[in-house]
Amino acid sequence: MNRLADPWLLVWALLLAHFVTVNLIYLTMSVVGAVGNRRRAERVAAAGIDRDARSPLTIPVSVVIPAHNEEGGVVATVRSALRSRFPELEIIVVDDGSTDETLERLTRAFALEVIDRFHPSPLETRPVHRVHRSRHHPNLWVLEKQQGGKADACNAGINFARYRYVLLTDADCIFDSEAVLRIMQPVNFDPANIIGIGGNLRVLNGLSLKDSQEQSSRLPERLVAKFQVLEYATAFLANRIGWSEINAVHVLSGGFSAWRRDVLLELGGFTSRTTHEDIELTLRIHRHYREANRPYRLVSLPDPVVWTEVPETWHGLYTQRKRWQRVLLEVMWLNRRMWFNPRYGVVGTLAMPYLLVYEALGPFVELAAYVLTALLFATGRLDLELLVAFLAFSICLNALVRISSLIVDLRYHGRGEGRRTVGQILLLSGLAFIEYILFRPVVLGARIVAFFEFLSGRRTWERVQRRDNPQARPKTASIQNGAT
Repeated sequence: MNRLADPWLLVWALLLAHFVTVNLIYLTMSVVGAVGNRRRAERVAAAGIDRDARSPLTIPVSVVIPAHNEEGGVVATVRSALRSRFPELEIIVVDDGSTDETLERLTRAFALEVIDRFHPSPLETRPVHRVHRSRHHPNLWVLEKQQGGKADACNAGINFARYRYVLLTDADCIFDSEAVLRIMQPVNFDPANIIGIGGNLRVLNGLSLKDSQEQSSRLPERLVAKFQVLEYATAFLANRIGWSEINAVHVLSGGFSAWRRDVLLELGGFTSRTTHEDIELTLRIHRHYREANRPYRLVSLPDPVVWTEVPETWHGLYTQRKRWQRVLLEVMWLNRRMWFNPRYGVVGTLAMPYLLVYEALGPFVELAAYVLTALLFATGRLDLELLVAFLAFSICLNALVRISSLIVDLRYHGRGEGRRTVGQILLLSGLAFIEYILFRPVVLGARIVAFFEFLSGRRTWERVQRRDNPQARPKTASIQNGAT
């Protein structure tokens, strides 16, 4: 049989081209980001991070930590934030109607007392019942409010914040001592145009902590968490920093991002219309500023670090990825007028088509490739040699993307307590070659199911079990839309 004349083999080749293209995009963005960040690193080195740490002119920051039933980890998060090497910051924990001991543990750890303080509320939120302040740390505030969901809690913190920039994080994250200092560095060079900055989330599982500070880094014990170390490196070091260089980054993570407060107020703050608030706000800013033809910048950086917990079970991973895919579909539909629209510049002509073709519809293309490959092989149209070549090429190309991300990680985190050892790099590189066999099918299944849940209108936030943080106890709950 003439293979070139077989239409099904041509379809199979097109599906393979889709897979090749998405990995080439990852590699391209990795190179673009590396070049851009090399220039930034040279500029930062010339300016001096120590000078920023000592200077009274460094722009102050309000750190907002929304928390709902986070008794296990919120104290460690606050302690790590308080140890930040930064001239002036305030920390605002927003207790969003917790029913556990979140508030009690904060009160005991930081000697909270209720005070009478008026603050304006330009963003509408659920009522704030009481304001607490630490007797030991005057820059630590805790707002006790009626539950309204994470977006509502963030907006309450934004209302209370005093400073021009608001840094958002989760109540299960651990700050590197220079995280705030490094995430705010770009603002020193372009304070007029930089609206949002995203940092690097690294996997907390396996990290050894003492007094909420990292002591040594080892890989997580669970295989599913090890795979996520690879995945996070690709997402934050090989993908987002590349999109950032062309001002088209499509999400600055709510787990670690800083925003100009006046812009948040101008746009009405975070919304509860979608399951997650971070990607929606990022795309809303792109849309708003490009429609108004106003200059702006959204920046993603590799060197400011906080550590966050990842699912330690396959079921937890499956649940999390369903939620992530649903919110992607939600925001893509809300912003459908931006698809392929040159009015929105590179966001409309590059970023949104990428999200649509490779992220929103990509799971179906990938599934079709697997099914068609099996059918062609079973019917004799695809011989064993070509099948092996396809599988080897797919596995090696994906592994190349992952390993290149590890190399970038060494570039920015090759020193200090968070550095990877040679043995860890070799183990992770080996896992990159089996990711498509063990890890990828679970994520693919979750993303396929998420599409049908999106069509049905489901908008729940199922919390996954946390296992590895010694200061956090396991949590399993299904929380309706808008919950933290």
